[in-house]
Amino acid sequence: METTDILSKEHVYILSMLDVIDEIYNMSEQGKKFPIADCLAIIEFLQGYADKFHHGKEEDLLFPNMVKRGIPSEGGPIGVMLQEHDLGRSIVRSMKKFTSDYTEEVTNYTQFITDGKAFIDLLRKHIYKEDNILYNMADQALTDSDQIELLGQYKTVDNSREMEYIKMVETLKMKYLKS
Repeated sequence: METTDILSKEHVYILSMLDVIDEIYNMSEQGKKFPIADCLAIIEFLQGYADKFHHGKEEDLLFPNMVKRGIPSEGGPIGVMLQEHDLGRSIVRSMKKFTSDYTEEVTNYTQFITDGKAFIDLLRKHIYKEDNILYNMADQALTDSDQIELLGQYKTVDNSREMEYIKMVETLKMKYLKS
């Protein structure tokens, strides 16, 4: 359905940013350095686009509608997604804390990379579960009326920075994913 298709399309940008983080990890394994500005951009994207914009739509709009249609919020798929959102936020906070120790170029990647690897692993699995299980459940549970209402609610979400975030991930992809 269109409401879950929108969320799946947002996953594409999030997965692209995970690819960037993964490449930065590979660079650090080779002893290469990267600017702290790129770390800050990654964190801004993860907090602004992936969490506030994307997870916000799920938590504030999609999940409550699914609960309304009988899918439990605790102990089931929605509960797992909410726990993973919280775990992801915790990891990103640690990544952000790392950046406060540097002003220009990163020389010790250990914490950022450790957190980044954990985040990549968590979110890739999380997105797979949403795209292949949870969104299918939503499509089956939500009525046509629910879908129309949900689309209207999506339009009320502040998307004023969406294009800026998309440009951010595209810029970092061009810089780090040259293939």
